[in-house]
Amino acid sequence: MQSDFIQPTTNPLILSLVKAMIPIALKMEKLDVRPSEHCIELVKSIKNTPAILAVNHTDRCDPSVVAALSLKCQEDFYYLAARELFDENLGLRGWLMQNSGVYSVIRGTPEDADSKAETIALIAQGKQKLVMFPEGDVTGRDDVMLPFKRDGIANILEAQRICFEHESNRTVQVIPLAVYYEVSENAIPQLKNCLSRQEEFLGLSNWNGPI
Repeated sequence: MQSDFIQPTTNPLILSLVKAMIPIALKMEKLDVRPSEHCIELVKSIKNTPAILAVNHTDRCDPSVVAALSLKCQEDFYYLAARELFDENLGLRGWLMQNSGVYSVIRGTPEDADSKAETIALIAQGKQKLVMFPEGDVTGRDDVMLPFKRDGIANILEAQRICFEHESNRTVQVIPLAVYYEVSENAIPQLKNCLSRQEEFLGLSNWNGPI
């Protein structure tokens, strides 16, 4: 049985270790993250104000890509992640995540009340930008955005209400970020190999025609 809500408890030493690991993780995934200068300047220009980075969720590597952006912007972010991710690698991954500003959400119905409260509080405080993937799941699509989860939108609006209660002109900034991937080498041989293995597993005849 999963444990309760995991809140972010940023540890400077652990965070420094994770930052040092990010380039290694990107190299292992053969990823070269290249944010535009406009993207970097926009993120850096919004300081000391409630702000959310709303990112499309094309691939499982998206969090690493956003972490690379944080390095380029020289700014730490909070992250919202699925609760089950914290249990991977015997909990080691979750320990590193939690101490790097990541907190959990149990997806589905009913809404995770603890995660909701933490999200609203972090946005309203505005100490660090909060990274959210409003589509909720990895979509495998970088050509279209799937419908946003209503809970996330409602939390942003509630944080805005709280901000207005304390300061009439304190607004929540939502920065949309688009992540897309370019293949740097011919992927057809790898795709054909993958399809051949699936055909063999399913007992299907091998297709040698065009992909």
